[in-house]
Amino acid sequence: MKVLTLRKGKARFNLKKRWIVLIIILILIVACVTCFLVRTPDFLGNLFPADAGIKTGSYLRIQPNSFHPMPVAVTLVRLDIDRKKGQAVFHFQDGSTVQAALAGPDQRQWLKGCPSMIGTTRMEFLPLAQDRLVLGETSFEKPYLEGTCPASPLIIVLGENKRNFGDIQDAAACDWYLGAKCVYFEQR
Repeated sequence: MKVLTLRKGKARFNLKKRWIVLIIILILIVACVTCFLVRTPDFLGNLFPADAGIKTGSYLRIQPNSFHPMPVAVTLVRLDIDRKKGQAVFHFQDGSTVQAALAGPDQRQWLKGCPSMIGTTRMEFLPLAQDRLVLGETSFEKPYLEGTCPASPLIIVLGENKRNFGDIQDAAACDWYLGAKCVYFEQR
């Protein structure tokens, strides 16, 4: 029988080696758990929410590049929102205006949109008080205003007939693919 004897110095080296391997394994486990949590939208959505709230101010009409709904043939150039007075004023190219009342604060909702690895955007949904909004020759059934994501720069949409409230919203914040009309405004 052969008996193995370890020298004192070699035993210390093996013990150090085992601790190093154990620390490396622990670091890898922590890294895997962290990656899993980072990829879970609800986890980070609650940690880093961004708000696309509809604020009092003046908004200019734009055609966003990130999505391509069919442009609505209405000659709007600006939208003024006054949250204290509860009204939206739509300005046309010819200088005329149309006023619309905002629904009360109890009607607004916050929808989740644009999930990413660092969170989601809370998009404010605010219906207008009337069931039909007529802007020139174009009418919007069940009109609403909604903040889009990402939250900066603030872009809001005037849309109609919102159907999808439960699912995560896309950046368009409008059901244009279902035939709804959408007009976009950016805060300036």
